[in-house]
Amino acid sequence: MALVSGISLDPEAAIGVTKRPPPKWVDGVDEIQYDVGRIKQKMKELASLHDKHLNRPTLDDSSEEEHAIEITTQEITQLFHRCQRAVQALPSRSRACSEQEGRLLGNVVASLAQALQELSTSFRHAQSGYLKRMKNREERSQHFFDTSVPLMDDGDDNTLYHRGFTEDQLVLVEQNTLMVEEREREIRQIVQSISDLNEIFRDL
Repeated sequence: MALVSGISLDPEAAIGVTKRPPPKWVDGVDEIQYDVGRIKQKMKELASLHDKHLNRPTLDDSSEEEHAIEITTQEITQLFHRCQRAVQALPSRSRACSEQEGRLLGNVVASLAQALQELSTSFRHAQSGYLKRMKNREERSQHFFDTSVPLMDDGDDNTLYHRGFTEDQLVLVEQNTLMVEEREREIRQIVQSISDLNEIFRDL
């Protein structure tokens, strides 16, 4: 069995070749490593969703993609949270361990904590990069609308007709408003996911 950072976890090698069963904490390590693998896979899926979403034409309906991004981001954050709690709980499984097993467990916990920290840093960087690309795309889209549609004065929507707005321009204004609101919501979610990870790993 190999840990993510390369530390070998072989219970028989750690406690000598005996008939004793492996330490209780080995199962916990297996579960953490499984979840680490899931995090990596989910991060790949999220990166693919990000690229697909950012390459979609601005006014296309992308609500399904945005929902998938939101769900996948939440799943990754929850997996990080579960791994963090599981790593912190590992020492409690070593009460009956020998001194040698205790040292091994200490190395295992340190290795897992480091691997999770590196993975969470990678995830935060990916989220920050996506946020930057979102904002750049928003600025380009806003520039398009600013140059394509005349500025509106405050007042009743009916005044738009009196100023010579066509039906197509009215639709464009409405779509732009909805798009901006949706982007703002999505940006808030990205910022929140980064904040959540910082909180999760503050004490690890």
